[in-house]
Amino acid sequence: MECVTVILLVTLLVRGLEGRTFEIYNNHNEDVWVGTLGNNGMVAPNNGGFKLGRGERPTAFDMTTVTVPEGWGGRFWGRTGCNFDQNGNGLCETGDCGRGLSCNGAGGVPPATLVEITLKGFGGLDYYDISLVDGFNVPMSVSCRANVNGNCPSELRQSGTGGVVACKSACLAFNTD
Repeated sequence: MECVTVILLVTLLVRGLEGRTFEIYNNHNEDVWVGTLGNNGMVAPNNGGFKLGRGERPTAFDMTTVTVPEGWGGRFWGRTGCNFDQNGNGLCETGDCGRGLSCNGAGGVPPATLVEITLKGFGGLDYYDISLVDGFNVPMSVSCRANVNGNCPSELRQSGTGGVVACKSACLAFNTD
């Protein structure tokens, strides 16, 4: 069985006039249906779900752009083994959410690997992580499109030879959990 290092890659992009934009890629040899859920009171991007066709490694990936408002918080997860009818009704073997292509406010049924994002959280900073709190179903990664060390707030900077070499998390810098 081929080892897949990246199934979904969420690339954090620069701020736009209407909020933030993420590019979500499928770098897997199987189709993946992405589930989306906003935190309480926040919109679920892309109607709560969408399909990413299989990637043809190593250079071609299916990609969807997702735009969310400033201050958004929520999660993305990969669903696998899905079968939907022409109306978008159906089930997924992993990460199912409300028996449809659109999750309609439902979270994924565990086990499912999560990408969690909070924009303008504590201290006005952005936070993101990959969580296995709901278990694991697909490998995922999150990356920034550019090196963000140059834009790191002064209180989070770690300096070294040649300037800022890292940007600490707020939890690390302020000794909070």
